[in-house]
Amino acid sequence: MYLPLFISGFIIGVSGIFFYRKRVERDEKVKKTRYLQKKYKSTTFIYPSVYQTIILLESNEIFKKMYIILTLKKNFCLSQLLFSEQKEFVILKGYLKKKIPNFYINNIKLGNIHFGSQFCTKSPNIRNYSCFGTITKKIEEFCYKYDFAHFYGSYWPTDKKLINLSQIGDTTIFLQCNIRLLDDKSFIEDFFSCFTDIQDETSKRLELEKNKLREYIEKSREYEKKDFVEKLLDDINKNANKDVILKKKGKKKSKK
Repeated sequence: MYLPLFISGFIIGVSGIFFYRKRVERDEKVKKTRYLQKKYKSTTFIYPSVYQTIILLESNEIFKKMYIILTLKKNFCLSQLLFSEQKEFVILKGYLKKKIPNFYINNIKLGNIHFGSQFCTKSPNIRNYSCFGTITKKIEEFCYKYDFAHFYGSYWPTDKKLINLSQIGDTTIFLQCNIRLLDDKSFIEDFFSCFTDIQDETSKRLELEKNKLREYIEKSREYEKKDFVEKLLDDINKNANKDVILKKKGKKKSKK
């Protein structure tokens, strides 16, 4: 009779300890953002869960606003330990006060997370990063100095379903990296310096980007009109073309 109550009480007690420890850990991680907070006039804290904190920063010389999204390891209860992916990271997502040339940098092992990279020219790889678009000298130096998962600046929405040529906003900056980098003041300064002297996107370049996007939208609409078999054949042909391109590249390398 008392055994189920004892087991329930034990589970609740252990979970309570996990939650308390995770809250303490979360508060300690938030302290790492103090230097970054000082660069803005307004700060708002949001706590969606015990393992995540969102800090909204507003009013800065470079950014209209920025979100700091701290995500801790989900190890505050047994189920999370057994079934959740154990990763800890921070995302800096800021909205610039201007529109700059698009760039997309990703850890080669992780791949691209923004569809806009397919409209940009492939740039030379930097260390273990694949690069697309306009990589300035300061951004290149940032890549050499720091380890991160993803870093991009784009005025296109992340989701291709949200594309609207008449509503192109200013550039969104996205950086995902390890939380420990927030302790490094040089990291924060180098991050901001990437956007201090960068030139605005030219109207000519913007029109070229729009043309690429118009072409993509038209092809997408044509694709959606096709039936299942036609879509399947298109996908097979695309994969076949990719294989041919890869084989050609392999032959060129072997000749060298």
